[in-house]
Amino acid sequence: MPIKRVFIDVETSGLDEREHGIIQVSGKITEDDKNIAEFNFTPRLYTTDIFDKRSIESHGISEEVARSKERMSPSIIYHELKDTFNSIVGRYNRKDKMFFIAYNATFDDRFMRALWDKNEDKYYGSLFWWPPIDLASIAGHYLAKIRATLPNFKLKTSAKVLGISIDESRLHDSMYDIEITEEIYKKLNTRI
Repeated sequence: MPIKRVFIDVETSGLDEREHGIIQVSGKITEDDKNIAEFNFTPRLYTTDIFDKRSIESHGISEEVARSKERMSPSIIYHELKDTFNSIVGRYNRKDKMFFIAYNATFDDRFMRALWDKNEDKYYGSLFWWPPIDLASIAGHYLAKIRATLPNFKLKTSAKVLGISIDESRLHDSMYDIEITEEIYKKLNTRI
């Protein structure tokens, strides 16, 4: 059975998946380390999603933009993602799933699961192996000796320490963050 991985990053309107929503979701899917699919969506918020003004500091997207009718419906994006994932894994085959990989994976996984819940789909877990692979935790282990010297443990900080070049002007665009996440994965994978 091939090893399937999906690198995912979400930008959101806040920190609580029950109250806030996804305003950008990007991913790259690999099978045996070969790129087989990519996605990059900018949904508008559901009308019930709250926009925390502090989230602008992170990604620079205003509430007006996040609610714009020019953005795709989040339900359409859910269907696009579901169709993409179902074309790669056998939804009913318990041995055919993807590894969910992200930097601070619990956060991204919670928001993705909430997107499925908002669309009344209880089969999110049939797509991915549990637990998600959290590169922040793995990097924390490998950088333990210098962890106390670091100003924080954000994606860009870990990447820089691991020798990955960063274009800070592109940070918090989830597609760019996926590129960095995949590079961190490759660096850490050579150490495992």
